[in-house]
Amino acid sequence: MWKERNERGVEGEPPCDDCWVDLSPENADAQKVFRIVQYQLILGPASAFDIRHDAIWRIIDELKIKNRFECFEKVTALASRWWIPKLNEKGDES
Repeated sequence: MWKERNERGVEGEPPCDDCWVDLSPENADAQKVFRIVQYQLILGPASAFDIRHDAIWRIIDELKIKNRFECFEKVTALASRWWIPKLNEKGDES
């Protein structure tokens, strides 16, 4: 996958074995929503544990996303499987 990026002129080595590649067109709406709501987190005593669903729905409505439920599922999956664990790892280091 990184080889394809290098062929298009992206220089450098991948920073990890599981690096993400270019965004798929079917995920563009979810990416837009996620970038807006990524810090709208629900915090517990020690760390973040979820992303605010009301914030996701509001942005989905504002952007007039057509596949609303699919977009919502993608945003919450991204938050719960990658973003929140990554933020909590950083918090554990300090």
